[in-house]
Amino acid sequence: MNLTSSQVASATPAFPTVEPMADVIDSLKRLERLGDEKSKTVQKILEAAEEIESRILQLYVECQEGTTIRCSAGFSQPRPQIPSWDVPGERAPGQYDSECRAFERDAQQRGLSVELYDRTYRIENLHGRRRLIRNSDISSNDEGVSENRDAALRFADDIAKGLLVTIAEDLARQQQENEKALAALESAKGRLAKTK
Repeated sequence: MNLTSSQVASATPAFPTVEPMADVIDSLKRLERLGDEKSKTVQKILEAAEEIESRILQLYVECQEGTTIRCSAGFSQPRPQIPSWDVPGERAPGQYDSECRAFERDAQQRGLSVELYDRTYRIENLHGRRRLIRNSDISSNDEGVSENRDAALRFADDIAKGLLVTIAEDLARQQQENEKALAALESAKGRLAKTK
């Protein structure tokens, strides 16, 4: 059986065409440029996270290592608890849903995401340096919020969800506690001065 050249060509598997060397070089240059841009962006993210971390730590300068910052401090009401359906009369039907909507509405008015409610941060000495540590179940490692890209992105996400609002509320709460303690100590000091 004699095959024509067109039959042979159609029966031959098609091989991908090899790109000219100039196209390969252009692609490599583009990849290198994108890699450089990504690297610079990640560096800027880390620097920004480190600067915000440093400023937050300055606000908590008098706090000891192990101090916990509870994001729930920024919320004006506790998160509704899921009712125990086996306890008759615990809540009226629909009350839990109503409480959740009120909680979400209040959080939104304060500029908070409800996802932030259970989040905590700790102040720790890590690698010989005072650091802000995000407690989460995502990472079991203790890492500062500006230690690497993933930690900085989680920190940025929490900031977008209202972390700075919760920190301001936590600091205001601490100030109230300080003022009460100072008033009690000044009062005691005054009483002791009268007994001399």
